[in-house]
Amino acid sequence: MADGDVWAVGTSFTQENTAPYHALIEHWDGVQWTIVAAPTPPVFSQLFGVSAVGTDDVWAVGANIPQSGFVPPQPLIEHWDGSQWTVVASPNPNGWSWLNAVAAVAADDVCTVGQSRSEAVFMHWDGNEWTVAPSPDGAGIRYAITAVASDDIWSSGSG
Repeated sequence: MADGDVWAVGTSFTQENTAPYHALIEHWDGVQWTIVAAPTPPVFSQLFGVSAVGTDDVWAVGANIPQSGFVPPQPLIEHWDGSQWTVVASPNPNGWSWLNAVAAVAADDVCTVGQSRSEAVFMHWDGNEWTVAPSPDGAGIRYAITAVASDDIWSSGSG
């Protein structure tokens, strides 16, 4: 990626840091940061990680809670195609999970990690869909991931 093309994600709070909160996406164009509209669900959504393959292929991951009150979180995956962000469907392991980090190797090779209750979640994008990847025994919760190549991917967490 060029120096003038940087993405950052997080959470935007309203009403003096009370609910609802929404995913926040910002872009650095080499001169200034601007907020870019996120197509997130209307109540509670957060983004925790972002990774880019190119200027028109950026992934962001996090969590969505579909309504107020305690409702199990769902993974939230968003994709930038060069002109807009869209939500991409993904599995929801155990019906209760979220994603903490993402690493993009190529347009058809993106990995993300997170947690489902107290277990690790690993997912892979093959260019068409997200699938749950097997977790190593005792993997625990994963907070970070980096990819050197398709066959050289590292993650860290607790556990």
